[in-house]
Amino acid sequence: MNEILSVETRLLTAEEAAQYLSVSPKSLETWRTRGGGPRFVRLRSRAIRYRLSDLNEFVEQGVRASTSDPGGTVRHLALRQMPQRA
Repeated sequence: MNEILSVETRLLTAEEAAQYLSVSPKSLETWRTRGGGPRFVRLRSRAIRYRLSDLNEFVEQGVRASTSDPGGTVRHLALRQMPQRA
């Protein structure tokens, strides 16, 4: 049975994902090792793929209103850790 994957669930190679994000494949490899990059799928030990939906989510998480905007989750954590003024 031939099923066509939707655009959002299509699996991209690391090279395709890097091109989509305008980064190097090495950057994706580093992010996979250290964390902080887009989610990925490990089909086999050396078969890494990326879902387009995960790449889009990664991009959306990086959207900021200004250079001083730390982003949603980080901002909430920073606000909770700030000492209260008397």
